[in-house]
Amino acid sequence: MGESSSRGNRQRGEGSMTMFLSIIMSLAGLNSGLQEETPGVTIRIWDIGDSMMDVHPIEPGQLPNTVVVMPTLDLNGNDFHGHQDYFVLRADGSLVLAQPGVYEFKLISDDGSELWIAGKQVIDHGGLHSATAKTGRMALEAGTHPFQVKYFENTADAALKLEWKPPLASAFTVIPESNLRTRLDPDMPRSPGRKALVRPKLDRHPGHGSPLMGLHPRMSSKQHPLPNLDGAVTGMGWLDNGQMVLITDAGTLWAAGSQWATQKRYLWAMAEGLDDPGGLLVDGDDIWVIQREELTRLRDTDEDGRIDEFDAISTGWPVAGDDAGQARGLLAQGEDFLVLLGRARDAEGRPIGSEHRGTVLRISRDGSWDIIAEGLIEPEGFVQGMPDGVAYLDQAAAGGVAYLGGRQDAPHQSAVHLPEQGTSSSPSAAIMLSEGPWQGQLLVSDSGHGGLKRVQFDPHESGVQGCVFRATQGIGTQVDHVGVDPEGVIWAIGHDANGSFMCEVDLGLAPVLEIERVKAFANGLEVMFSESFDPAVAAEASSWHLRAADLHNPDEPSSVLQVDRVRLLAGGRRAFLEVSDLPSRSHLHLQLVGPWSGDSSDILHSNECWYTMRTVPSRIFTESANTIQPGHNMLTAREKAEGWKLLFDGESADHWRGFRKQELPTGWSVIDGAIVRTGSGGDIITREQFDDFELMLDWKVQPGGNSGIFYNVTEDGGAVYSTGPEMQVLDNKGHADGGSPLTSAGANYALHPPAWDTTGPPGTWNRARIVMDGDRVEHWLNGVLLLEYVLNSPDWERRVADSKFSGMPDYGRRTSGHIALQDHGDVVAFRNLKIRRLNSPSAASGAAE
Repeated sequence: MGESSSRGNRQRGEGSMTMFLSIIMSLAGLNSGLQEETPGVTIRIWDIGDSMMDVHPIEPGQLPNTVVVMPTLDLNGNDFHGHQDYFVLRADGSLVLAQPGVYEFKLISDDGSELWIAGKQVIDHGGLHSATAKTGRMALEAGTHPFQVKYFENTADAALKLEWKPPLASAFTVIPESNLRTRLDPDMPRSPGRKALVRPKLDRHPGHGSPLMGLHPRMSSKQHPLPNLDGAVTGMGWLDNGQMVLITDAGTLWAAGSQWATQKRYLWAMAEGLDDPGGLLVDGDDIWVIQREELTRLRDTDEDGRIDEFDAISTGWPVAGDDAGQARGLLAQGEDFLVLLGRARDAEGRPIGSEHRGTVLRISRDGSWDIIAEGLIEPEGFVQGMPDGVAYLDQAAAGGVAYLGGRQDAPHQSAVHLPEQGTSSSPSAAIMLSEGPWQGQLLVSDSGHGGLKRVQFDPHESGVQGCVFRATQGIGTQVDHVGVDPEGVIWAIGHDANGSFMCEVDLGLAPVLEIERVKAFANGLEVMFSESFDPAVAAEASSWHLRAADLHNPDEPSSVLQVDRVRLLAGGRRAFLEVSDLPSRSHLHLQLVGPWSGDSSDILHSNECWYTMRTVPSRIFTESANTIQPGHNMLTAREKAEGWKLLFDGESADHWRGFRKQELPTGWSVIDGAIVRTGSGGDIITREQFDDFELMLDWKVQPGGNSGIFYNVTEDGGAVYSTGPEMQVLDNKGHADGGSPLTSAGANYALHPPAWDTTGPPGTWNRARIVMDGDRVEHWLNGVLLLEYVLNSPDWERRVADSKFSGMPDYGRRTSGHIALQDHGDVVAFRNLKIRRLNSPSAASGAAE
C-alpha cells in the first residue's frame, strides 16, 4: 500500500480542481462550462458492447451514454441506470476535507477500478475479478482535492464502492455526500450507441512486421567506446600495415589503434582542419580525402603518426551560391576517382537546381575533372567493395541504392529502393561482401534506424533492381559508417546516448532460417532460403502474402497480388511463386505467414522483404516443381521415434468427442484434412486423458474469430473452462479481445499475456505448441515462446484470485485431463494435431538424441 502527498492551501486545491475538470471537459469534447458546485459525484457511463479485461482510456470525442449526479459512490446491480454488461464508468468530483492528515481509501469493485486524486493514482484495482477490495493512502491538506474513479464492468455482477478512513477514524465507511462536491454539468451532451476504447496492442515479434532486436544469429560483436571522436564518420580505410584510418565531417583524420593487453580500441588525430571531408581512400602509403572543394593526397612521410604532407590534387568545381553543397564518397575507378556532388538547399530545405550539382564527378590524377552522370539529389557515398560496376547511395533521388548506368541524366532509375516503412531509408554507407553466406550482397548502415540492412541485386536485360532484407540490430542507435577490413571483419561506427562507438562484427556460418534472395521473372518470383524449409507450409499459396505499391507514390494504398500456385523446387531451399500480374514501377512487399520452420529453427529470422520492381523482366521461369508432394496430418520417422501420436489423421475424428457426450457433435466436421467448427455443437475433447505432454497443432480462424485450446480438462464442471487453462485462439485485429494482451492469441486466457503478437492474418494457419511438464507450462505460437508459468505457484494463485476464475474452485487444479477445442460461435479449423507424453520411454529416448 503506497503513500503519496498533496500539499497546499485551499485556494491552490480549488485551482487544481478547476484545471483537472477543465481537462476532463476538453477530452470529452464538451463545450459547456463548469457549473456551480453541488453535493455528490458526477457519474458518466459509456456503453462499450465488447469484452474488456482492464481499465482502458476512452477514445477522444466519445460522448457518454448516461450522465447523472449521485450522492455517494456506492453502486450495485440496478444502480448503474440500465447498464449491465460491457460498460465503462467515470466518477468525477472533489473531496472536501476539514482537517489535514493521512487518509486511507478503499475501492470495492467488480470488475476493475482505479482511484486518482489530484492527478496521482492512489489505488490500482484493475483486471477481471469479483467484488473484492483494495486500499491505498494519501497525505492531504485541508481543502478541496479533485478525484476520479475509473471503472469497467465486463459481465455478470457489477459493483463499485468508494470508502475512506479519515485520520483518527477506526473503520472504513462510504465517503458521505457532505464531503463530496461536483462541478460537472449533469445536462452535458450525451449520445446513444456503442463507444470505443483505446486498447493496448501487442508488439509484433521482432522481424515479423516490426524492427529486429539484437544481433543476427550469425553475428558476434565487440563494441569499443570512442570518447574523443569529433563527428560523423564519412570514410574508412586500412593502411598496408593493417592500421585503420577514419575521416569525420568535423574535419579530422583519425587513426585507430588497439591496446595489446586489453584489445580496447583508441584513436589519435593524424590531421585536423579539413573542410567538411566526405570520403577517404587508401592507396599504399597515400591517403586520399575528398573535401568540399578539393581532392587532397595526405602522407605521413616521417611515419610519426601525423600527416605532414598535404597535396591539393584537384579543385575548381563550383561551390558557391546555387553550387554550394557537399562532396560525398570517394571511389577509385582505374586510375581515376569518382566523387558525388550533392545539391545546395534553400531556406525550406528544398534542393536547388544546378548543372554542376547532383552529379557524379570523375577526377583524373592530373587534376582534371568532368561530370559523367546527373540526376542525384542527396548522395551519401559509394558502395565499397564491388568487383564490377558502380553503385551509390542517394536518399532522395533513388531512395536507397542506385546502380550507376543507363541514361546519363537519370542514373538512379536502376535502383533498390529502401522503404521507410519497416526498414527506414536513411542510408549512410554500404559495403559488398566478398565471402560468407551473403557473398555478393550489400550491408547498408543507417544513420536513423541504427541497424544494418541487406541488399541483393537482381540484374536482368533491362537493368539492375533487387531486394532489401532486415539484417541486424544490436550495434548501436545510429550507425554512420560501415566497412570491411582485409581480414573480412565488419566494422560499424556510430553513436548513441553514451557517445561514439566502434563495433567489431564477425559474420559466421551459424545456421538460421531466412530468405536469402529473390529473383524476378515475367511469370513470378523465385525465392531462395538459407536452408531447407517445411514443404507442407511452403506449398500453400496462403503462406505467401504479396502486395504492390506505386514506386513513385508510396502514400498510395498498396494492392494485393494473387499467388496462383507455389512450385517447390529440387534441393528443398527454393520455391517459385506463380504470379500472373506483376506490375512494373512497383514496390513489392513479400511477407511469409504461418508456421514456417527449417532445418535449424522453428521460426524465420525475418518473415518479410521488399523488392523494387522497376521493370518486369522478360525471362520466363521454366523449372518444374519437385515431384515429392508434401502432406499434413502425418508423422515423420523422427517424430515416431520421439513418441508422437496423431490425434487426427486428416480423415477421421475418432480421437474426439463432445464435452459430456460420447460422439462428435454435428457442428464439427472433417473438411479438407482439418477438423472444422462449422455450426453450433459445443466444445469437443479428446477421448484420452493426458498428464505431462507436448501438444502441437495448427489453427486458423475466420476474420474476427475466437476459439481456444484447453488442457487438463475434466467433465466435473459445467464447462471446459471450469477446470482447464486455455491457450487463446483469436484474430487479434478483428476481435475485441485482441485489444488486451491478456486475451490475445497465445495468452493463458485472462491470466498471462503473450510476449508478442506472432499471429498471421485471419484465414491463415498458425502453429500452436503447449508443453506441460509437471506444474510448468509453456505456450508457443509459430515457433516463438510466448509465455511460461507454474501452476499453483504464489504468482498463479494471485492471478487466479484477481480474475473471473476466483469463483471456480476446480480451475487449474487438475494434474491431468482431456485436451479440448472450443466452440465460441465462430468458424475455426484445426489440423496436424499431435501429442507425445513426456514421461514415456520413447519420448525420453527421443529427447536424448
